[in-house]
Amino acid sequence: MAARVRPFLREFTAANVPMEEVIEFYGIDTAVIPVSMQRPYTWSNTVATIDGFMNFDSTPRVADWDKALKSRSNGENVINHKSKSTKDGSVHGSVESDVALKRHPQAGPFSLADYRLLNAGWIYADAVLSSGPCLRVDPFLRHVPVFEDMLSYRKNVLGKSSNPIHIVLTSSATSFDYTNQTMFNAADLHVVVITTPADCDSAKEAFILSRNTKSVSKLWSDETHAKAQGTVRFVALPLAKAAITVDLTVAMHWLRTELDVHCLEIDAGGSVVRRMIDFKLLDEVRLTQTGQLIGSHDETGSVRPSLFGSQGMDSYDSDHSVIFRTLGIRAIGDHHLFLRYALDYRH
Repeated sequence: MAARVRPFLREFTAANVPMEEVIEFYGIDTAVIPVSMQRPYTWSNTVATIDGFMNFDSTPRVADWDKALKSRSNGENVINHKSKSTKDGSVHGSVESDVALKRHPQAGPFSLADYRLLNAGWIYADAVLSSGPCLRVDPFLRHVPVFEDMLSYRKNVLGKSSNPIHIVLTSSATSFDYTNQTMFNAADLHVVVITTPADCDSAKEAFILSRNTKSVSKLWSDETHAKAQGTVRFVALPLAKAAITVDLTVAMHWLRTELDVHCLEIDAGGSVVRRMIDFKLLDEVRLTQTGQLIGSHDETGSVRPSLFGSQGMDSYDSDHSVIFRTLGIRAIGDHHLFLRYALDYRH
C-alpha cells in the first residue's frame, strides 16, 4: 500500500520538472506488496482528455506509420521537446494525436511535464508492460528514460540497470512487424513477449524469419542469454477462463517469480488497465488529465480508446465499486493536472 504523497497539493515549478519534485511526487519508497501475494507493485501511467479519451484515432493509420518511418530514416524526430535534460533534445518518437496538447500554442510548452512524469515511472520500474495495440500504433515504442538526470538516478541511486525489461502482452504476436518495430531491433533492450499457447510458436518463428546478418536482436536462449540485452523472449502462459487472452494473475505471478520484477509500470490501453483493476492487480493509477474535450468517436465514426476501456468489462454496485484514493495532485500551467491515486478494492 502506498503512503500519501506529501505535500498533497502543489504546482510544479517548471515544465522540465526538477528531479527533487519528481521524486517527491512519484517516489515509491513506502510502496510494498506482501510477499504472500507473489506479484509486483504495479501502477498505470496514462494521459487522457477531460472526458476520458486517450487518443484521437480509434486505430493506427498506415499513413502515420509510413510518415513516421520515413521521418526516422531521414534522421528526423517525430516529436520534439527541447530540454537541457536530454542528450539531443529529442523525446518520444511516436505517432501520437496530441492528447497531451504538445502542439497547442499556450499549453504546448507545459506538456513537457507530462513526458517527464512518464519517464519518472521508468526510473522506478523493473519492467514496463505494453500491449499489442500499443506497438501497432507506435513503431518506435520503448520505455527508456531519455533524460540524463533520470537515467543517472535510476542507475546510481536506485542501483538498477539502464533500461527496464520490456514486456509485451498480446494474443497475436505472430502479426507483429518484427523487421521495423524498434523494440524488436534494439541492442540495449531485453524484451519478453507474453502470449497464448496457440500463438507462441508461430510468433517465435516469425521473429526468427525476420532476422538477417544486420539484426542486432536475437532470440532469447535460457542457456546463453539469461536476462541479456539485445534478446527477445517468447513465453506462452495459460488463458484466462472463458477468454482468448492470457490470464493476468498468472502473468503477474510469473513476472515476480521468474523475472524477479518487484515494480511494474503498465503503459497500455484502457482495456488492459481495466482488466488489471477487475482482477485487483493494479495498486496505483497515475493520470495526466488535459483540458480538452474531444468526444467518443473519431472522424471515421469508430469509438476512440477510453481511459478504462469499460465496454464488455465488469460493472459494480455502490457497495463494491473500486475506490480511487488520492495520494497527490500536481498542476502546471492552465491545462495540465497530474493525479496519483491508490486503489481500494471492495469487490
